[in-house]
Amino acid sequence: MRCFFHVSYGGMAWDGEGIELQNIEEARSAAVRLSGALLSDIDDDNMWRGIPWRLWVTDGPNGTGKTLLALSFAADYGGWDADRQAPAVRGN
Repeated sequence: MRCFFHVSYGGMAWDGEGIELQNIEEARSAAVRLSGALLSDIDDDNMWRGIPWRLWVTDGPNGTGKTLLALSFAADYGGWDADRQAPAVRGN
């Protein structure tokens, strides 16, 4: 299956070539690795202002086709109250 990896972070980066992968599990693993690499290269204060960053994978080029999976990130200073919010995230 051919997968295309697109990024939105203040602008759009469309994948027009894609890569051939065996299955959705391989696409998921590639998306996590790519997200980590791209996020580690962001060197600006916007990342810490809660500006959302998103990577999504489609089966068509340039954002076309069916969305197979997506990863979204946002970072901020002191925006998470773990004592209050973690139980809701865990479903408790």
